[in-house]
Amino acid sequence: MKKLALACLLFVSPLLGCALAPSPPLVPTDLAQMALDTGAAYLESVADEGRYRAAYSVEEEEKTSAVDGAFRPDLTAKAGECLMRVYKLTDETKYLEAAKAAGVHKYAGRQNKALTFAEARERLTGIETKARTLIRDMDEQGRWVHDNKVHTSEFLKNLNLLCAYLELEEDLAACQAEKVPKSLARIIKNNASLGLKTFPVGFCNSAHLSRDKEHISEASVEEWSDVGFTLTQTPYFDPADPEQRELMHKILDKGNELGMKFIVNVSRTPNKQEMSDAVAEYRDSAAVFGFNIADEPQGEYEHQRTFELCRRLQQIASELHPFINLCHWRGPGTAEQFGHNTWPEYLDWAARKSGLDFFCYKCFSQMVPEGERACDVIDTVPPGDRPAGMDVYFANLRMMREASRESGIPFWTTLCSVGHRNYRCPTYNNLRVQLNTALCSGATGILWHLYYMCEPRSNYRFAPVDAFWEKTHTYKELSLVLRQFHRHYSDLFLKLAPTRVTFLHRPHGGGKKWTPNEFLCVLETPNRPDHPIVIGEFVDIKGRRYVMFVNASMKKSVYLRTYFRGGDAKLYVYNQNGELNEGFDVARTAHYRTDTQFRVGHMLGPGQSFIYRVDSSVIRRTPIKIDH
Repeated sequence: MKKLALACLLFVSPLLGCALAPSPPLVPTDLAQMALDTGAAYLESVADEGRYRAAYSVEEEEKTSAVDGAFRPDLTAKAGECLMRVYKLTDETKYLEAAKAAGVHKYAGRQNKALTFAEARERLTGIETKARTLIRDMDEQGRWVHDNKVHTSEFLKNLNLLCAYLELEEDLAACQAEKVPKSLARIIKNNASLGLKTFPVGFCNSAHLSRDKEHISEASVEEWSDVGFTLTQTPYFDPADPEQRELMHKILDKGNELGMKFIVNVSRTPNKQEMSDAVAEYRDSAAVFGFNIADEPQGEYEHQRTFELCRRLQQIASELHPFINLCHWRGPGTAEQFGHNTWPEYLDWAARKSGLDFFCYKCFSQMVPEGERACDVIDTVPPGDRPAGMDVYFANLRMMREASRESGIPFWTTLCSVGHRNYRCPTYNNLRVQLNTALCSGATGILWHLYYMCEPRSNYRFAPVDAFWEKTHTYKELSLVLRQFHRHYSDLFLKLAPTRVTFLHRPHGGGKKWTPNEFLCVLETPNRPDHPIVIGEFVDIKGRRYVMFVNASMKKSVYLRTYFRGGDAKLYVYNQNGELNEGFDVARTAHYRTDTQFRVGHMLGPGQSFIYRVDSSVIRRTPIKIDH
């Protein structure tokens, strides 16, 4: 029986052992809608037969389809008003015909002034208990029966309350954009102002046309696109050489044909004249995104020259973007070397002085062998006091994310695609861990160091293209990682801003351990109790919520069980073709739903991730908070 099913769905006990934060039980939206549809169908049937009296017995109704007695125009008018709300009608004389045509699955939103998020949530909380009671007490035919009678006025009042309940849910959804904190909205809007149609992925280009022009051509640009690069640096070139200048035009034209964008490399330390000449030569190309200003500037003079060039580019070509690959925080004492008390203070200063449209920085410490200390910290720190490589990596992501929120400037990061110094030669798993943890931490652009080996130096080894201009195993594995990413997500991460980034079991770099919230009530890794998982929570400009999980291990797979809060929780996933559908990620292994939560299990390989857009009554009623 429907009544029994509804009651069971509402009041089933929570899963034993589930550590839920205290919160009032919520009426699942789908359940309230089903009750409203059932009641509306019954109301339509009696309205069609004109069977309105103040009260009539259930036995009498069951004997005949028409009830004798006084016709109640006032009750008919109330029924009409109620159906108008159910079916969103404006012409009282047409409500029944339109209701039949529209079907009982459409209901109305209020036509009065929209409520704020706080007002809608307060009203919704006020009628929560009554709505639960009404759903519980409704019989199989959608009636409320007292003393063996249906009281029409009470029936209409109850149905109107269910309408109001669902309308308030709609109001909360409509207020989602209002809930987005201004600092996050700024990041999303500034990302949109860059005009990118797909997520920017590129590489630090070490090729120079004066040396390598026989290896760099329009075919090279096709190769870059095939790998998965969408916005990358050009080779360096000599502006005084007409042949090199012409080849640069061909590279840009081919990139534009393929939908690519470029950061033009003039020289490693361009001066004002070189920058002005290059802008005049190439600014009209639709493929030019910006110009490279400096790589890891250090010292007062370098910073002053770099920031002056940034402002110069913005003066002469405001539509183009200056690019700097900043240094990264390397551990205690780094900020002092740059003339600041803390690294966030340095980033704030760099944002104000440079006028950058987005940050970018290099950090490769995540690629030191597991268990070893970072090798790129400053010399004054004794080896035993140096932070672990993963701690340096995640500390930089955290500080860049916080600086981004403070300034509204999106941030990119440069990851490691070549073995050198004490850094490992990256495998498919290593590449995937780097990409997905950076995305999960809020990065909205990725560069890779390096792509071309060009000439042997130091202990560099196994770049994607080696010193003989031959593709290595790194080429194939990097291409697979990037193409899989683009196929799933395209520009999704350009439209999101992170609200919270946490760690299950092992916090790194000053990060926080995961705790339950409106998204999730339980996370478990039953086969590996101490396995590293990174959880990123995001919001888009409309206030819709997303959550991403990453297996942060470079070597081991893990089974992750996720318990989403709310019996009406819905998950939306991007499929292999980048389409958003309600359902599950392909890594899903098992699921079940109760009235308070929705469990989904995933088996994740090293570096593997999945992301859901999540919706539920709990989420819609909870203000968006930024967890620092």
